[in-house]
Amino acid sequence: MDLPDISQSLALYERALQIIPGGTQLFSRRPERFAPGVCPPYVTHGLGTRVWDLDGNEYIDFLCGVGPVILGHAYPRVTEAVIAQLRKGSAFPVNHPVEVELAELLIDTVPCAEMVRLCKAGGTADEIAVRIARGHTGRDRVVFCGYHGWHDWYLAANLADDATLDGHLLPGLDIRGVPQGLRGTAIPFRYNDLESLRAALQAHRGEVAAIIMEASRTDLPAPGFLTRSSPASAWRWAGRRSATAWFQTWRPSARPCPTATPSPRSAGSARLWPTRPPCSSPAPTTPTPRAWPPRLRPSPNCASATR
Repeated sequence: MDLPDISQSLALYERALQIIPGGTQLFSRRPERFAPGVCPPYVTHGLGTRVWDLDGNEYIDFLCGVGPVILGHAYPRVTEAVIAQLRKGSAFPVNHPVEVELAELLIDTVPCAEMVRLCKAGGTADEIAVRIARGHTGRDRVVFCGYHGWHDWYLAANLADDATLDGHLLPGLDIRGVPQGLRGTAIPFRYNDLESLRAALQAHRGEVAAIIMEASRTDLPAPGFLTRSSPASAWRWAGRRSATAWFQTWRPSARPCPTATPSPRSAGSARLWPTRPPCSSPAPTTPTPRAWPPRLRPSPNCASATR
């Protein structure tokens, strides 16, 4: 098998290493995480499922842009909408009406959503959620599984043992600069292992502010692991310990859905594993479904990808 010539990409990456710490702005895009010398560090453009690198080689983007490209690259309807808005401007001193429109659409689509706060990255969303949970409960400890970014609350898990996070997607995360005062505030458990979750909560009874996990990454949840009605689910353990529970679910929320028809308040992972976080407030009533905005309304050919 002949490997593609990626000499131009590799030359540019050498330049980047001299002026960008780590060579890339996102850790997830470092070429060392793929196949060094084979996978190109750069692509110049994409169309549909395909991308092209600096040397003109064509690839299938199985990573979907590291997650969010659920309609394909340069999807015509999205491209047209972006261009139309750019002609009107894109950075204003006050809010744009689309913020409210998007929030309403998300609440209609995600079963447990009651309000919406938009963030630029998943790690930032997690950091905000951790602070809210700690402020609401008056507790400091967070029980987690999976990868949740590079913020101090998460990397604190490695303060007691620098190998703690090795089994949570990315090994060898550096903790230099993380305050020692956070030692013992991030407690890991294993996905699909309710006993490890129970043990973590028992060991820190009355001290846990929140449980955080991805609903699914590479493995589907075991029967009863996420179902709120199960007497031994993660939700039940959260409720028994008065802890807040939430999912970081961008990847699964947009994909594993058994229907090809858009349905309000039933999207992705929430459709497969219907749950609602245990909380003291009453369950919200199902609102009257709002119409999709014209520029976002799915076409018959892309219905399964529009959630």
